[in-house]
This record gives sequence, structure tokens and C-alpha cells, in this order.
Amino acid sequence: MTPPLLAGIVSWVGVVLSGIGLIFLVSGWYALGAAFSTDAEVLDGQELRQGGPFQLVMHPVYSGIVQFLFGSAVTTLSPVSALATVGMVAPLLLRRARYEEQLLTEEFGVAYLAYAKRMNWRRFVPKAIRFGV
Repeated sequence: MTPPLLAGIVSWVGVVLSGIGLIFLVSGWYALGAAFSTDAEVLDGQELRQGGPFQLVMHPVYSGIVQFLFGSAVTTLSPVSALATVGMVAPLLLRRARYEEQLLTEEFGVAYLAYAKRMNWRRFVPKAIRFGV
């Protein structure tokens, strides 16, 4: 395979990954509805979301951000951007996700812990993909 052809194939893989990331991102926002907030907080009257994209990952918005940025790095064949996504963005979002999980556990207690256990604590990577746990 010639280098330009390989680069083209890799770039298109990045486009697909970015597209999937956007789907996770937007569907996560949509599924949260009025409970969406840019702050890490539980809003009054908020219900525990377990359907839609929350059946695939515990934090679909954060997963979508990471997927989109990593896919964009692959699309542009930028190892620096890929490393920044994996080495900086993903750990920061993971830290925020864990903080939100504390808030959700305080609010929903056993119901949230049961959901997390059912999800095998798959925060960003869908359960269907063999990775980690």
C-alpha cells in the first residue's frame, strides 16, 4: 500500500471516529434535556438517566468529546493532537466524571451504584468494546 493511500484510509477512519464522537456528544446532551448543565451539579428534580446513550457509557458527552478530538487528530494525522487528547483531555474529563459520580451517588444512592455496576463502570468506552475492565 502506498503511503498516500494509507494516509487517506487512516484519515477516513478518523472522520468516522469523529462522527461517532459527535453522535455521542449530541445524544448525551439531548438525553439529559433540562438536566444538562455546564457545571458539575445535580439539579432540583433531576432524574437518574439510564436510557439512550447512557446504556452504552456512563458519560456519553465526555466520551463524545474524547472520541471527536481523537478522531480529529487521526483525520489530520497529528500525533501531537492525539497525545494531547489521550494525555491531557481524557484524564481531565475522567477526573470531572468521577466528581460527578460522587454527586450522583450522594443524590441517588443505591440506584446510581447499581447502574454503575451494571455498566461495569464504563465511563467513556462502550461496554461492547473489549477494553480495561
